[in-house]
Amino acid sequence: MDFIERKHCRRYLDIARAVAVNPYKHTVRDVLVSLHEASFKGFDDSTPDQDIQDAGVGEPEQDGEHLSALAVKQQYLGFPQGPVHVLDLLDSQEWKDHMTSISRPGSTWAANNRQRERPRTTPKPHQLQAIEKLCTMAKGFFKGGFLAHPPGMGKTMSVLCAAFEHLRQLGTACEIRTFILYVTAEKCLSAVYNEVQCNVKSRFSAIVVKSLDQPWSELKQYNLIIVSHELLIESWVKVKETIKLLESVRLNGVEATISRLSEEQLKQPKSSLLSILHNTAVGKNACLIVDKWPFGDKEADFTKAAQAMDTHSTFLVSDRLVSESNDWRDVYNQISILPVQPFANKAHFEAMFDTKHRSRRQGQDAGYQLLACLLDGIVIPHWLWGPFVPLPPLNRKRINTGYDSELGDGVHGLTVDALQKGALGLASCLAYHSFGLASGRIVYDYHRKCIAPVCTMYGGDDDGPAAANLDTTLEAHLAERTERLDHLNTGRAWLGIVKAAPSEDVMSFRVKAVLSTMRSIWERSPGEAIVIATESDLLKVLIAEAIRRESDAVFAVAVAEYEGGRLLDPLAGTAIQASNLAPDRRLRVVVTSYENAQHGRWFGGVGHVIMCNQLAGKSEEDRVLGLVRHVGAGVPVVNVYDLYAPGCRHDRAARDGYDAQADDLRGQDVVLWWLVLSWRPDGAIGCRPAPSRELLGLSSSW
Repeated sequence: MDFIERKHCRRYLDIARAVAVNPYKHTVRDVLVSLHEASFKGFDDSTPDQDIQDAGVGEPEQDGEHLSALAVKQQYLGFPQGPVHVLDLLDSQEWKDHMTSISRPGSTWAANNRQRERPRTTPKPHQLQAIEKLCTMAKGFFKGGFLAHPPGMGKTMSVLCAAFEHLRQLGTACEIRTFILYVTAEKCLSAVYNEVQCNVKSRFSAIVVKSLDQPWSELKQYNLIIVSHELLIESWVKVKETIKLLESVRLNGVEATISRLSEEQLKQPKSSLLSILHNTAVGKNACLIVDKWPFGDKEADFTKAAQAMDTHSTFLVSDRLVSESNDWRDVYNQISILPVQPFANKAHFEAMFDTKHRSRRQGQDAGYQLLACLLDGIVIPHWLWGPFVPLPPLNRKRINTGYDSELGDGVHGLTVDALQKGALGLASCLAYHSFGLASGRIVYDYHRKCIAPVCTMYGGDDDGPAAANLDTTLEAHLAERTERLDHLNTGRAWLGIVKAAPSEDVMSFRVKAVLSTMRSIWERSPGEAIVIATESDLLKVLIAEAIRRESDAVFAVAVAEYEGGRLLDPLAGTAIQASNLAPDRRLRVVVTSYENAQHGRWFGGVGHVIMCNQLAGKSEEDRVLGLVRHVGAGVPVVNVYDLYAPGCRHDRAARDGYDAQADDLRGQDVVLWWLVLSWRPDGAIGCRPAPSRELLGLSSSW
């Protein structure tokens, strides 16, 4: 192995070790420190593997032993002063040298680019080493980690191994059978299968499936099922046929619908591969991995097919993003690892964000939202943009997300009729959708004329306020009941409903996320005041009620409310003017709305701000950015959002095979997703996905 290849291999492994030690410390600063300390010491072929020391990512009290940010900038990038900006990094000579070195003949990147039509089936030794190191980071991926490498560096195998380790632990803890559904290009099916057989045969029993008619009874013995993009699209076509059946049954009745169906449609097998690709209980135990996102004519159909998936977790390994022409945000809300596009230079990157013309330029998409800085496995995700980076326009229409329990009850009755008449295939489809409609986990979209999961429904326009986005069954259910009471103008009407609800209903996933984040903050910074900003009064009431119900010492605090420039003190039963005052020491938790938070002037005594926002529309993104700019760089802002929104525990418990322990584990995966943004007026960005000042590195010198 030549020196260049080995040098980059070692750099990759050391950074992987650094992230494995603390997956939250992988920002630009940490990457540069790791590169400086571990990668520029002149590794050569005589350096044994065991002599490589873990890159220096220490505890907060050891930060003084590391190079300062200024030293890193001066010695590594050569910047005279000021924070390191990712755009400057992409335009630096060091980055250009890095891109030049990996493109030389003989390097992995260059070899892969030349042989892109013929994927390799045998990884090189350094790739296998990287895979093993990344396996130790399996949990980190599900807690907000990002994975991206140059082509040929083992993305496929790394994600497979990470997913395997996670599902293996989940299956052992919950005694459930889990499997991985791997979707890739048709031409890569055999290559992926051969790679698995050659390198990880002991972990996977793999099979390549090329037909939806293959029964599930033949597939359930495998833990890795490999299918093509085309097969997923074909399954989506059948899903649309199911939607048409539901429409016909709803409008014409069972008799008229059955009379129009062929024998094949009536007797469609219930337990086929289609049951995996549909939103079924089987799919909930699956990990979906999408490799090489398709483009061209297939892109739109594949995007819709991916949106219809309902799996335990989703990985996306790709060198391109979904285009602006599709509602790719629905897919983004479901994926755990984002796709990345390595940029050759600053001009290339800026061209990706040029939204003056909506047509594609340079063969790329106008809808790129990912600011990617590729440093041998470290990715700076999309939410690290600065205020000057324009957001691409999204053309969406307002959507009616009606909660239709009446339709669900009606479809359930039609299911019984279909069973009595022997239409097993139709009954199977109706049974699932009737439950989803009745429980509120899925809704009937009257605008699109389709059925969709609650978590993929949103409303609003780019230039107007977003419509209510009820992303959990509980919130949808309570909102419906409140509408019947005709007290939507006052949030006080919700108090009685929420106080009477059982605890398992109050503790929705986003409420759990808020409580988990509060615990993490107070474990590291006891006594700090926290402001919680929500987009709905209902969620504000839910969070306040959940905090009050917690009996442990951590949450033995009063929850105040900030509204109209006044701080409502529940202990004293009074309201104090808080325009220029910090909250009382006793009131460590203040719940408010976005509008009130952005007009508050009392953030001087606040340690953290927790937001609950789906980022479903540009108007909501503007609210997030506005609040971040308002509180300033001294206050970290954490955005907690619900990726899965599968409904409240009560509704999930009604399903067959419900496992409370598995539900708790799934909830932990969700509550550990957080987003931290902070930047200075000069455009510099500092960010870490963990809510603590020490980990955020927001000192006066940075």
